[in-house]
Amino acid sequence: FIDYKVDFTNDYIVTPSISGPYIFKINATYEDKKIEYYFMGKINEIGESNIDVIMQLKDNSLSNTGLTMIISNQSNIDLLYGNPYTIEEYKDGYWRTVNPINDMSFTLPAYGLEKNESKEIKISWKNGYGKLDKGKYRIVKDFDYKEDGKYISFDKYLEFEIK
Repeated sequence: FIDYKVDFTNDYIVTPSISGPYIFKINATYEDKKIEYYFMGKINEIGESNIDVIMQLKDNSLSNTGLTMIISNQSNIDLLYGNPYTIEEYKDGYWRTVNPINDMSFTLPAYGLEKNESKEIKISWKNGYGKLDKGKYRIVKDFDYKEDGKYISFDKYLEFEIK
């Protein structure tokens, strides 16, 4: 059980240092109606902050329809990743998911990213998102690793600006 009140801000909630499943409750008020949200999440001791994955924009690869990123696994854990990604835009002080203009479908291979390995990933969002307008964006990529026979997922972000 975590008892912590957060007003609508960009604050992070500091969670217990004990691994395990938790039920989170969010109390909200919307148009003068009180709403309660419940969801289950798992807190893992290793946490994504202990997994050093760096995503960088490859020089001269950014356009309003795609980019090439370099992902580097600088941790001591072998990782997996796939083709799926999402794009978020920074507006009015918050990151907001950009809605695709067409259905997004991905093949689902699992690519390995071993300890101290780097790879290039080309992403073209022209079919899914079209051309991005001027603004600040980020790519959200999901990574996985295996611990105690279970796969654990975490997200990493690559920020970029279309000028």
